[in-house]
Amino acid sequence: DGPFRRQQPRSNDRQERFRHFAQAIAILEKLTSEAPDVARYRFLLALCLRETSEQHNEGADSTLTRACKLLEALVNEYPELPEYRLALAESYAHSEGRPERMGTEDVELAEANLAMAAEHARQLVEEHPTVPAYTNSLVHILSRLATTQERHAQEFYGAEHRTLMSEAERNLRSALELQESLVRRDPNVATFYLWSARFRNSIARMMRLQNRMDEARQMSEYAIERLTECPTSSGGIAACAETMGQLYQSLGATLRSMGEVEDAVDAMLSAQEQFDLAAADRARQQPD
Repeated sequence: DGPFRRQQPRSNDRQERFRHFAQAIAILEKLTSEAPDVARYRFLLALCLRETSEQHNEGADSTLTRACKLLEALVNEYPELPEYRLALAESYAHSEGRPERMGTEDVELAEANLAMAAEHARQLVEEHPTVPAYTNSLVHILSRLATTQERHAQEFYGAEHRTLMSEAERNLRSALELQESLVRRDPNVATFYLWSARFRNSIARMMRLQNRMDEARQMSEYAIERLTECPTSSGGIAACAETMGQLYQSLGATLRSMGEVEDAVDAMLSAQEQFDLAAADRARQQPD
């Protein structure tokens, strides 16, 4: 959120962007053919292929698959260079689709790819525990893996459903634990608090869906308590208030399910107050 939010490119801009990547790919294909031992050429080619993968999705022969194979080779040849492993992890995690819109086969493939991405990202964090960018990458890969596993769980009943939901919650808790390490490392970064709150909110929702109401309530209440520590002196009031509103909404839904109607209404009123605060802050930031 905020003034630095990435804008989606317009159609003409996207076409121009892909045209430039196609030109770069043609040049890099020639360079890698002429000088296959130059790792940088293969690395740049893989990155360009990844960026155009949404236009060329042909299953096993997709550009994303080619990008991953190039990066896998580079990681095997140069295991000491973390930028290659990071690119490989983020390539496995690269997807334009949203889990809730995927079919069963797509969900299974996305889950497998995200699990591979998490494996490489986890190795990076283990080898370079003081590099926030690697931790941040693993956090969001684990979060996406959890979302995908939750979507996959909808295909099953009974034990298989419970197993996938348990794995999704475990991965979200791992993401939360890593995110909290970023908060401790730099407590002045508001977005670190926001992501922790969002992960707690997702865990609370999972608990509510599994009828674990007391746990869901405790998670939501603690998330609200922790988010009050979010620094807003450098802006970010709207994002913080909106996230707080979502936490109160989740708490209200849990309380309503528990039959605590009055407390649920209070939570929903608090949610609306936070949403109004977010809207007012965004209105103040608009140019006259």
